Amino acid sequence: MPVNDLGARSAAIRKRMEAASGVGFGGEPPDNRNMEARVSKLEQDFAQINDKLNAVTTDVAVIKSNYATKADVAEAKNSIIMWVVSAILLAQVLPMLLKKFGL
Repeated sequence: MPVNDLGARSAAIRKRMEAASGVGFGGEPPDNRNMEARVSKLEQDFAQINDKLNAVTTDVAVIKSNYATKADVAEAKNSIIMWVVSAILLAQVLPMLLKKFGL
């Protein structure tokens, strides 16, 4: 392959890379033609992401403050068991008491 063809091919590849990335390769340091615009966009995006992260952090704090702990669940379970047992006992004992007292 002749050297001239290699140089032309290399230049074509370089141009495609510059077009795709927006970063040029011809200056000292690499020619970043639109670096300011790209950094500005990144800063705006970061500000939006930071706002969303703060909102998510607030939502998580609200969720954590409202959810039931293991102690809350155990207390509710014990309360339900006591109510069910009491209702069953009352259902068994009440007819006998009513019959005994003639009501």
